[in-house]
Parts: sequence; structure tokens; C-alpha cells
Amino acid sequence: MLSETGVSSLYCASHLSDGTKEGLYTILYPNTKQNNGFGSTGAAIGLPGVTPWRTITVGSNLKPIVETTIPYDVVDPLYEASQQYKMGKSTWSWIVWQDASMNYNDQVKYIDLAAALGYEYILMDAFWDSNIGKERMKELIQYANSKKVDVFLWYNSNGSFNDAPQGPKNKMNTSVARKHEMKWLKEAGVKGLKLTFWAATSRKPCAFMKIYYLMPMTTG
Repeated sequence: MLSETGVSSLYCASHLSDGTKEGLYTILYPNTKQNNGFGSTGAAIGLPGVTPWRTITVGSNLKPIVETTIPYDVVDPLYEASQQYKMGKSTWSWIVWQDASMNYNDQVKYIDLAAALGYEYILMDAFWDSNIGKERMKELIQYANSKKVDVFLWYNSNGSFNDAPQGPKNKMNTSVARKHEMKWLKEAGVKGLKLTFWAATSRKPCAFMKIYYLMPMTTG
């Protein structure tokens, strides 16, 4: 597993090239069209300064990939956490049943599965906003909590560089929309977010770049 960590506003993020030249990948920086042209799109830094870490995790099975803490260990935290976050295991219907599973009844089954397995969380993926809706989602969260299971919700990162159709859309790409949505998430009892489709190439958003946040988050 290749990872970049310790990225801040002082140095741009990077990603691997789409393809290879004679079997060799190269490092690419953000496309100038991303983020409306704002922000750094090249390797430039003022002194004194630091660059992000690039780490490689190698293993003969998934255990070291899943359990590595290197991306956290090599960097200093930017913010002081308001509480001790509880990591855990989660069920996720999309990995088996895909988009069709994003409905109320199937999510109840996966809540029950999480409870039966002793897992702490369930992740509800794309289209929950249109297929379940916020009001029924509150019912699902209450049901999950009654089973001692907490809920993560999926969001589309969106923005001008991202035309991916999956919803919820345009809820996290501006500060005004994000604060409004975060207020609802906190009130509903959501414990974390999964943001997908971060623009990572010059051709299309990368479906495999995901950012997870653990609640509670500030709404101010």
C-alpha cells in the first residue's frame, strides 16, 4: 500500500500517474482545473518547511495493510481532539450488494449483522439520501443505536471538478453547505463520514480515494 500523509496547506498533495512508462509510475501533482484553480499545483515550499511523508506498507496478506498505523505515527496532529475516538469494525452492504442494497430494509439486515458479529459500526453508502431520506435515516440510526451499533454515512465530495452522479451531492464542497449538513449529522447521531470521488487525475475523479471523519465535529 502506497500512502501520502502529513499534507498541509503549505505543500500540495500528490498522486500516482494514470499509467506507466516502461512499467514505471510517476508522481503527479494536482491538475490546475481542480479547486477552481486555487491552491498550489506544484512542488514549492518556503524555508524552513517540511514535505509530506510517502509511506509503503508491504505484507503477504491484508493484516498489515489494514492494521498499519504508520500514516498516523509519522506526523504530528494538527488539531487537539475533543474526545478519544473509538475505532472499530463495520458492516457495509455495498461491497456485496452494490447500489441496489441502499434501501431501508437491507440496511436493517446489515445493522442486525453488525450487532450479531459484535461490530461497532455500519457504513451506509451512496444514494441513501434519495432511497431512504433524512427522516427515515433518523429512524435507522435510532434502530442501530438500540443494537449498540453506530452509523457512518457516505457523501459525494463534488465541486466543479467532480460530476459523479451519486448522492448526497454538493453537501461538503463549500463551507456554508458543509456547516449546515454537519449540524444535521450531529443532531441525527451520525458518528462518521466517508467522502469519495476526490479529484485525483486530469481525466476523472478517483473513485478509490476516500476520506473518513469521526464525529463529533464542530459546526462553527
